[in-house]
Amino acid sequence: MTRIEVTPAGNQLYQVDIEDGEGRSQHEIGVPDALLMRLDVRGLAMRDVVHAAVDFLVDQVGRQALDAEVDLGIEAERYEGFDEEVPARARQRASSDEPPTGMRTVDRDAPRGDERLVAEVEEEQRQGRASQPERRE
Repeated sequence: MTRIEVTPAGNQLYQVDIEDGEGRSQHEIGVPDALLMRLDVRGLAMRDVVHAAVDFLVDQVGRQALDAEVDLGIEAERYEGFDEEVPARARQRASSDEPPTGMRTVDRDAPRGDERLVAEVEEEQRQGRASQPERRE
């Protein structure tokens, strides 16, 4: 089984780690505007689209054949079915019960922002792991 992890790395640029039974590789994946306008990916998370595109490419050529830097616009031109298959795979991935790679579950009752920071400091102080405020006399 191939594991693909997608991490945003810039404007329409993603760092993708691919691991299969034969090893690991890292790739920088660029997603040009022209490709996004051509594909039917409305309402889909870009991570799901990139994941689906990389999954498609791995199926076509294998992990080892992917360059370190990949422009999905160029790859879409090389492979028949890319424009239809990638959005379909992205939709399937988005509708699964599992959260997308890299997503964390959120405790809606947990403190946020400054409240969270204050709660963390207070907890560290209770456990003796944080510096205590200076006391002036």
